Amino acid sequence: MNRRRLLASAAVGAGLVVVAASPAFARGEIFPNPPSAFTRVTVNDDGFCKRSNDAATAVSDAFEDTIILTRGTHTFVGKGDIADVRTGRYRVKITCNDGRVTHFTFRVSSLPGASGAGIGGSVSSANATVLGAGAVLAAGAVGLGALAVRRRRAG
Repeated sequence: MNRRRLLASAAVGAGLVVVAASPAFARGEIFPNPPSAFTRVTVNDDGFCKRSNDAATAVSDAFEDTIILTRGTHTFVGKGDIADVRTGRYRVKITCNDGRVTHFTFRVSSLPGASGAGIGGSVSSANATVLGAGAVLAAGAVGLGALAVRRRRAG
């Protein structure tokens, strides 16, 4: 019985570690999301560069030029244009002036103003990590619940 409890606790603990670490995997946002080619976008660092003093840069194959991010209220933020690119996923590299770097991905739509509705548009690379961690936590909770019910019946 102790072995099961230990395994269940380890699974829940591993899930919590994944959830706690997931923001480190991807920091940054783009609006509108998803943009289409030739769209003016706003990019922010989601608070990643908050220790930096001046500016940060955002670079992507989807951007016409490097976007300069300046300090806003809670994030570094900047505006730029999506180039004439194909529909698909693109990676953004944000570099803080202190040298720290983060990446995130976004999808360029073929239709202006298209929504990211449905499971295909709502699960990005960062959300997939959180979704997986949630599944681990849910499985752990179900396992612990089943263990508690079984123990109650036996006791």
